[in-house]
Amino acid sequence: SHNVMLVRALREDQVDRLGVEVV
Repeated sequence: SHNVMLVRALREDQVDRLGVEVV
């Protein structure tokens, strides 16, 4: 499934916004 891609993109977006890596 492409869910992993979506989740990864969401993570990267959040990381870019917050400046902190969300595990």
